[in-house]
Amino acid sequence: MTKQRETRDRVLELIEALGIGEAIPSERQLTADLGVSRLTVRAALDELVRDGYLIRRRGSGTFVSEPKIAQELTMTSFTEDMQRRGMRPASRTLELKVIPAGAQLGRLLHVSPSEPVVVAKRLRLADHETMAIETLHVRESLVPGLTAADLQEHSFYEL
Repeated sequence: MTKQRETRDRVLELIEALGIGEAIPSERQLTADLGVSRLTVRAALDELVRDGYLIRRRGSGTFVSEPKIAQELTMTSFTEDMQRRGMRPASRTLELKVIPAGAQLGRLLHVSPSEPVVVAKRLRLADHETMAIETLHVRESLVPGLTAADLQEHSFYEL
């Protein structure tokens, strides 16, 4: 893992501990706290600004930003949602692979960085019209033997 990626991940942990609108430490302070160069800190912060986690205010500092999109999450599947709308849902698997979780995904899934994780990317359709491209990340141990056909023929929640 590169120093920039490691620095980015550590700043992400800091962001999670802070509230929206709160200032993060200065680049100089992060350099001292994380033991990396200011160039590395700046590159990591630039990436987090691009990804929408942080916002910079000239002369004031860098702050935790509000989420760009607020969306109510429900525990209904795409399949159920489309059927409820009177549409015929379908899926086309674009990619299916197993990778080590890595630091960031491991934290999100509460698993070891070396834990095998299935990454599935699929095209979601309703009445033959493209609705979304979905990327799923799930511990391989929860879906042993998962195939592309499984993802095309069944709702993920059914598997």
